[in-house]
Amino acid sequence: MAKAQFYSCSMSLTGRRLDDESLASTDLRILDPAGVENYTRDRPDKAMRPIEILGKYDLRPEGGKAANPDWPLFWCCNCQEANHWLGFVIGNASGFRYSVGKDCAARHFEVDFAQAHRRFREEETRRNLLLRFAEQRSGAMAMLAHIDAIFKSEGLRAVDDKRDELTKAAGNVAFQLARIAQTGGLLTEDVRVRDSAAEMERDRRETSADASSEPIFKFERRVIGPLEGAALVRTNDDCRARLVELQRCLRAVLAAARAGTDELSLSALKKTVQGTEAAHAAALELIPPYRAASSFFSPLNVDRLEQWAAGFSAFSISQGDQGLVLIDGGKRTVVRPLASVQIPDLPPLYGG
Repeated sequence: MAKAQFYSCSMSLTGRRLDDESLASTDLRILDPAGVENYTRDRPDKAMRPIEILGKYDLRPEGGKAANPDWPLFWCCNCQEANHWLGFVIGNASGFRYSVGKDCAARHFEVDFAQAHRRFREEETRRNLLLRFAEQRSGAMAMLAHIDAIFKSEGLRAVDDKRDELTKAAGNVAFQLARIAQTGGLLTEDVRVRDSAAEMERDRRETSADASSEPIFKFERRVIGPLEGAALVRTNDDCRARLVELQRCLRAVLAAARAGTDELSLSALKKTVQGTEAAHAAALELIPPYRAASSFFSPLNVDRLEQWAAGFSAFSISQGDQGLVLIDGGKRTVVRPLASVQIPDLPPLYGG
């Protein structure tokens, strides 16, 4: 790491102290503040502006003060004595570098420090994003190849084909199940039960002569069980859609790398990096459910589907010798079970 990169207080063409290449290669954590070039223990002139935070230091011993009562403190230019373990190395137009305690910096430099600290926090954030961006860029082509392999896999195609078959066989069933798959994946039914509270309230209000013994009923929503193999009937925000979004994000990373990141605002860089991370996590989330899509035809799930479908007059579901028997609008169709689904893994975004 070149010292000119670390110690410079001059602004780059972007208005920042360091351009992105320099910032990414600069460690903003200082292990030896006294070893910084042009370091002095003098108190800086508050009128010498602008000030820049070049880095921060944390010299706390393991176990803290309780375990290390004699551990030496470090020099603070404001206190003019060794008084802190945490602080900053700052520079100003004089060319000298000063160590100042974390809290003393704000007291000594006041508004100037607040502005410098805000710029430094932005540097820390940007550097972290640049390191993640660099890893995304280096792995983007390989990740895109993996996505292409998933798109071409027999497993993904088999799920798509079976979903299409189910939709053609019984659109009402597929529509209702797609909604369930998108909203928690629980099959429910409305059960008619006695409303004891309503009966007690009625009895309390009525005189003995007027009392009625007629039961009062209500409908209660009860969970039948989870919809197994829900990925089979998921139509919105499915595995393919999430992979397409990850594909788009990775291509955006490559485009930004070609153009150079220096002109990207901090918010734009954050949106690019975090958007790619979120898209990768979302794609990873749905690959295992797709591999379990064949469980939609398991005996347990078919029993649940049959119980669930009993609450609808438009269609019915039952188990037949050849597969799932669907009756929708008087039309009877058998959908054969889906074989086990094999879909390639999507690698981690940051190696490992």
